Amino acid sequence: GLGRVLMERMIEAAKTAHCELVLLEVRRSNAAAIALYRAYGFAQIGLRRNYYRSDDGIGEDAFVLTLPLRPAD
Repeated sequence: GLGRVLMERMIEAAKTAHCELVLLEVRRSNAAAIALYRAYGFAQIGLRRNYYRSDDGIGEDAFVLTLPLRPAD
């Protein structure tokens, strides 16, 4: 429930600030976060290869997601 509350407040703050979109990166393996973002209408627009690094030097890809806050012209 906390993730949903934070997401709703972040989206409202972005709208109040007249932002046109929200952009974020999420670990490819983070299924729970991806499901949450998709529930709010985020769509994947890209992939950042080896974006996250672990202590052992192995990289993990990140999905780039966006949520438009204004209708497209």
